[in-house]
Amino acid sequence: MIDRDKWGGFARDADEFFISYMIVACESGFMFSTHFLYGHSVELYLKAIYIKQTGDIDRASGHDVKSLFELCQAASPPFMPSFKFRGTFKELHSLSQKRMKGLSLNKEEDVKAIHFLNHQEFFLIADNLMNLKYFSSPWRGANKENKGKNIVTITPDFFLIKFVREAKAYLGFDSGLILRCLNNDFRNEISPKTKAWLSEIYYPDL
Repeated sequence: MIDRDKWGGFARDADEFFISYMIVACESGFMFSTHFLYGHSVELYLKAIYIKQTGDIDRASGHDVKSLFELCQAASPPFMPSFKFRGTFKELHSLSQKRMKGLSLNKEEDVKAIHFLNHQEFFLIADNLMNLKYFSSPWRGANKENKGKNIVTITPDFFLIKFVREAKAYLGFDSGLILRCLNNDFRNEISPKTKAWLSEIYYPDL
């Protein structure tokens, strides 16, 4: 078993990004900042998981969410083995647009399009994490052409809730100090909607 000191800090930081995402998603109309918070929460949970699986901090580097996810799935025991990337954001976005326009798709393409429509924001952050902080500015790198491709987001994102629930269970991470801080210092500052969604992950009497 890999010592918690090696991965616990990543998990705690992931929790803070996730809680920030939930507050912004539930209590504001901001969209671009929620993508940024979503993406970095996922990135840090995956790094914590991979380090717990392998002890390899050096390989748990960079910002490629798809690669990190697949590393966690390749390790033993795998994380979320039922989820598979069925293509890139660009490819699947194109198929989903064709489907919504009623254009003909073969069976495999239709499966991919539906998969994308159910996980749109996750695919956005997986392929474009480092550009998300520049959402209203020119994007850089190989995926710069993905800027401006419309997706439909439901906030909070249901797949992120599932992902975080499974990540925390996999890690056996109880969140400790950050939860006590949230409960004691900010309980009366956040809305009932935010409390209700956070209670889906943490505990029912938040």
